[in-house]
Amino acid sequence: MKHTITLLTAMLLAPLAALHAADAKSARRPNIVYLFTDQQPWYQWSLGGAPEIKTPNLDRLASSGIYLDNALANNPICVPFRACFVSGQFSQRNGILWNYTTSPFTGQRGLRPDGPSWAKTLRDAGYKTGYVGKWHLYPENSGAKTNSTTDKPTNFLQVPPEFRYGFDWWRNSFNYDDYYATKYFDDQGVVRTLEGYAPAAQINQAIEFIEANQRNPFAVVVSVLPPHPPYQGAPKKWLDYYSKQKLPNRPNVPEDLRKQYQERELPLLSAHISAMDEAFGALLDKLDALGLANDTIVVWSSDHGNMLGSHTATNKRCVWDESIKIPFIVRWPAGIPGGARKLDTLLSAWDIGPTLLGLCGLKPDPRMDGLDLSHMLCGKPGPEPESAFIMHVIGPKGHEPTAKGISHLVDFRGVRTKRYTFALQKADGHVQPYVLYDNQSDPYQMKNLIADPAHADTMKQLHAEVEKWLAKAGETRWLAEGDHWKRVPLLKGKTSSPETDR
Repeated sequence: MKHTITLLTAMLLAPLAALHAADAKSARRPNIVYLFTDQQPWYQWSLGGAPEIKTPNLDRLASSGIYLDNALANNPICVPFRACFVSGQFSQRNGILWNYTTSPFTGQRGLRPDGPSWAKTLRDAGYKTGYVGKWHLYPENSGAKTNSTTDKPTNFLQVPPEFRYGFDWWRNSFNYDDYYATKYFDDQGVVRTLEGYAPAAQINQAIEFIEANQRNPFAVVVSVLPPHPPYQGAPKKWLDYYSKQKLPNRPNVPEDLRKQYQERELPLLSAHISAMDEAFGALLDKLDALGLANDTIVVWSSDHGNMLGSHTATNKRCVWDESIKIPFIVRWPAGIPGGARKLDTLLSAWDIGPTLLGLCGLKPDPRMDGLDLSHMLCGKPGPEPESAFIMHVIGPKGHEPTAKGISHLVDFRGVRTKRYTFALQKADGHVQPYVLYDNQSDPYQMKNLIADPAHADTMKQLHAEVEKWLAKAGETRWLAEGDHWKRVPLLKGKTSSPETDR
């Protein structure tokens, strides 16, 4: 009789236990897989505006998710973007103003270790956190001569744990230019070499992390170098394919530059994009196989764009969309309505961390400047930015950032709205109007309206927006006449020389 009652009780309680188990499973916070490329313009993928580039896995991601058409690299260069992305702060606040990994003002290596980070917030909430690939927020080279007789070259620097900003599982790589012998530090600080095409190997490292941590909520970032120049090194399969294609230039590339880009740069970087897309497909397949896809936020993005001859400009650091806009594709089946939705929400680099935290049901560190725009991604009503701050910094005289092949270096502060791009420039201590584009009627930004009196009221309104952003960033002195660097102390010696522009 007692056995019968026990059995009956178990049968009655079983559905309730299953319900509690289901509740516990649904209460788990989503995982995050964030993959970002280097120097990939926002349109350089099939559904994003370049159907000639084969990216079936990015299309697959977007078809069950969304993509943002106004995601921005507000300070469009490697180190500043990464600092804004990791810290959720303006460049002026986190202290990383241009491509230095050692501050020319304080000598500080990398970001201040006590600053905010969305990875720290996730870790404190119980997440397992990992980082794979290019970090570029700490000096990578000591300047010492390589000691080829040891297993650990003496000129490479391992990033100390306190400078990893909350990422615990660490696979930081360097010597990016060699795509088939990229090196990284393992957990014991030993230098190891990736086998095969580096982005594919780095995806495999992320898969290793995911498999080891699938029972916990996890967050892993994978940062790869392509399609940043040098463009050589893509797998032969894709080089052969694109060598037979005639890839179109943007309409704003002048005629005398079109052949150069069509025959060389465009095929090489397109080969890298397709190769990375192919490698990324293995990660998506692994999430499916492990039953994690539904509860994992997956993002594909970049750190800034690439001018590729538009407006006669090369590289990045420019005010135009080819430089400041980045791809931002995101999928989370359990929380974000999909179907290749296209959003025009303005998403800044410093908004990414707070938004990821919002999707995970966590509040951002109050020291962050960025906004939580997770409601926009989830298709819910709520506030969104009317404008986004854009900028490029040229330092004190004699300390301007320079890099081979970079053109159009202008010290500018401006705003990007859904319709307009407006910026002021400062030269020889004088602030003057720089650009005004109506991106709605002129999507390739080929008609500068800055001197058009018919747009005087628009310029006045946008000028006021720039002033608001400068006040938020604590840089109102930029608007004053004269050299705003005059009273800023600079360290003398090698720390005041720009880092390599990788």
